[in-house]
Amino acid sequence: QAIQISDQGPGAWALWASYCDELFQNEVDKATTEKVNQLDKCSIYKANLYHAESAIVSYLQACNKQKDDTKVRKYISRILWLLTFDTAEEGLSKTLEKLFNCVAIDKWLEWVPQLL
Repeated sequence: QAIQISDQGPGAWALWASYCDELFQNEVDKATTEKVNQLDKCSIYKANLYHAESAIVSYLQACNKQKDDTKVRKYISRILWLLTFDTAEEGLSKTLEKLFNCVAIDKWLEWVPQLL
């Protein structure tokens, strides 16, 4: 609700992103610790991609509002990690493609080696 009242604070966006990220991470952990075959892992990831997508959008908004470069680097690293779970439909990549320009280009520059 804090984001609905005022979306200018990076803290609210970061907390929501962290929450969505944690929901997705819990499902990933569950799939990796239990004896789940590869096909079931993929279906678990796919069923919970909306959490990852929400986290990416929220991290991008937090980056946009954040002045502290250290926190921005942390958020971008989480975005890149979440992208490793993208599926053939590339829903996460498309989300990032639509919204990546809300973050200043200089924030992405140090990640170029990882992106190539």
